[in-house]
Amino acid sequence: MSGSATASRARAAETALSDLAELSKPRLSALVMLTAVAGALMAPGPLDPSTTLPALLLVWVVVASGNVVNCCMERETDRLMERTAHRHRILERTGMAAALSCGLLAAALALPALLWLAGPTAALLALAAWGVYLFCYTPLKR
Repeated sequence: MSGSATASRARAAETALSDLAELSKPRLSALVMLTAVAGALMAPGPLDPSTTLPALLLVWVVVASGNVVNCCMERETDRLMERTAHRHRILERTGMAAALSCGLLAAALALPALLWLAGPTAALLALAAWGVYLFCYTPLKR
């Protein structure tokens, strides 16, 4: 493989990761993570950073996953709004199947890891929030 082909593939991979990051709605994810951090800080007892920080990272992956899947579900309405039209263009560039697969795979990996690391309460709350966002909020907001 030539150097230019390798560089081209590297740029394509970088663009795909950047696109997925954009579909994860970083500003919304940051707000959700603030509430997760606040919840962790209000938990009784001392926090163990070796558990808390990875658990928060996994929560972020679940949140990002839900946002990516939400973008896939709302692709037609996003196209119509100026504020969200860029998401539709990202989905066209990335490919709907690839974005949806990445979003679902992220949840499929993060939720069991969260169960193992933080326990059933954290995992069930994350799954419930993911499900309510995608299957209640998203369809009902129209």
